[in-house]
Amino acid sequence: MRRLLASARPHLGALVVGTVLALLAGVAGLLQPLLAKQVIDALSAGRSLLRPVLVLGALVVAAALLGAANSYVLGRTAERVVLDVRNQLAERLVPGAGSNRTPGKDLGPGLLGRPAYPWARAWGRPATPRMSTPRERTARTPT
Repeated sequence: MRRLLASARPHLGALVVGTVLALLAGVAGLLQPLLAKQVIDALSAGRSLLRPVLVLGALVVAAALLGAANSYVLGRTAERVVLDVRNQLAERLVPGAGSNRTPGKDLGPGLLGRPAYPWARAWGRPATPRMSTPRERTARTPT
């Protein structure tokens, strides 16, 4: 648990923003029944419904936007924490492997005939086999 909190510490600002957004979305959700009551009261008293319905509609939209922003901020922060933990694990297993990693970065070199993972040979594994080009395939075809 301590390691997880240590990994989340650099993202404290985003976590605080996500928590505040969650609280605001919760408050907006709790206010909706109160405003719905005002709509019903205005309807039963014969008053204009324009203002209560507009306020209720604005509150529903605000609650939805706050909830969406909360989900985005916390989801993105969670993915960044997971990426940091993965990079730390990769660095512990293979020194130098956790720095400047991007998804799919190792795919291209493997398809171009270079080892997909530079550490593969160090572990006694064969490098990624080189793929032949269409020209090489036709040159090997017996005529």
